[in-house]
Amino acid sequence: MPHFSSILIPFLVLLLATPLLAEMCDHGHGASFAFNYARKGEDWPQLCSLGQNQSPINIDTQQSTCDSHLRFELNFAKGLRTFKTRTNGYSLSVHDEVSSLAATNLEGRLFESTAHEFHFHSPSEHTINNQYFDLELHIVHTADNMAIPGGPKHLSVIGILFKVDDRAKPHPFIDALDAQNTGKAVKVDIQSLLGSKLNSKLNYLSYEGSLTTPPCTEGVTWYVIEAPQTITSNQLRVLTHQRLGNLRGGAGNKNSRSVQPLNGRKIRKGGAVCKADSFKNLIKK
Repeated sequence: MPHFSSILIPFLVLLLATPLLAEMCDHGHGASFAFNYARKGEDWPQLCSLGQNQSPINIDTQQSTCDSHLRFELNFAKGLRTFKTRTNGYSLSVHDEVSSLAATNLEGRLFESTAHEFHFHSPSEHTINNQYFDLELHIVHTADNMAIPGGPKHLSVIGILFKVDDRAKPHPFIDALDAQNTGKAVKVDIQSLLGSKLNSKLNYLSYEGSLTTPPCTEGVTWYVIEAPQTITSNQLRVLTHQRLGNLRGGAGNKNSRSVQPLNGRKIRKGGAVCKADSFKNLIKK
């Protein structure tokens, strides 16, 4: 009888060499899992199909409720930071200390988190009033302390939407990433990502959801910035070219998960539009 490994190893080699099979999940979200967007979730693990609080969702702004008690204080790393961009076969990403976040979830619990990773999806995964955008950036923050003693750390993800507008100037943050030279070190001023629209000037939509890639872990607090940023069509083409150098993006060369059912979840709106107190004022009280 042949040894088990002599059968398993050739099979794994064949599996990983097949271009239509998915790349390993490498978003810093959790355990690695091979998946393929072209199969529309059929090869994703159970929670991805059985979970009741999955992401992304369509955000109906008419159904969202202002919540002046929500807090959101985002602080990007200051000055020029040297990053190394990478691609895992379906997304361009950066793994390094990016930003810190102090924010409350919908239950009013304050989490202080640090982001060590961001990546892109195109087209957007979230929709607003059933409208897709050309690109969505996810900044993944992990809580500095345990949500439950001995349990997993709480995850918060900031979603930033982009739309193509060739009348606008090229977005400086996207240009600095230099997606044509993936794998090389680039110097990026992360504060240019949102320009002057930080904290008190931001309006955002928050809900409780999940990771949008396997293992689709739930209990993730999402903060989707309502106003989209603008990029040029050439910037979008260059950025997505690195992701679409193979067939793993799925039908239509997308690397976006489809919108998931809301299942009665509440969507809260926070920021200046809701006349929220600043986080600093909250600390003083």
